[in-house]
Amino acid sequence: MFWLPAWIMAVLLRLSRQLALTVEASVILGIVGVVGFYWIEDEPSAIWQQLLSKMIPDDAAFESMHTVMASYSHYMTGSFAAGIVFILLFGLFLARWWQALLYNPGGFKREYLSLKTSRMMASVTLVIFAVALLSKVPEVIWNVLIVFFVLYAFIGTAVLHCLSAASKNSKVWIGILYIILLVIPHAMFFAVAMGVLDPWLNLRNKISNSTDA
Repeated sequence: MFWLPAWIMAVLLRLSRQLALTVEASVILGIVGVVGFYWIEDEPSAIWQQLLSKMIPDDAAFESMHTVMASYSHYMTGSFAAGIVFILLFGLFLARWWQALLYNPGGFKREYLSLKTSRMMASVTLVIFAVALLSKVPEVIWNVLIVFFVLYAFIGTAVLHCLSAASKNSKVWIGILYIILLVIPHAMFFAVAMGVLDPWLNLRNKISNSTDA
């Protein structure tokens, strides 16, 4: 049944012709999955901890490994959902790119680099994040934020790509950008921040206006 969400998102993209809407819908679907799992299971972390414990090697320092696994198990639901959403969107992007090569060369690039979300969505994300930081919230909230991470990672990467493309030696800077994002995982947090703030910063339009001037 893993093909069903991909088919639904493909149909949505076909009908709406809006890549951003399809990406948001995929993320919302992942969030619904996270909330639903917490609704069904009283302690999802216990399930993940049991599964993760089977991955511990026999010769590992069990106590320290057990502590790490116990801590990470609280965020495995969101991480798993985020992984599924990422794979779903990556497959969708790949299919859209292939389609564009056949019928609309360069179309996918334009669609992806213009990918953005609304101020409402970004505001909701910031409010949830602020509440999670400043107060003790249910575990499910942090797991929902992990799924949001995928949305803003894609948007932020598109923003950074446009910024790199507007600089001198753009091909070099674009290559460096993706190497950094692949080699240094923590750099993705900067991309996420750019994605969240994009509705207010609107850097891509500013670059476009300065180029046209």
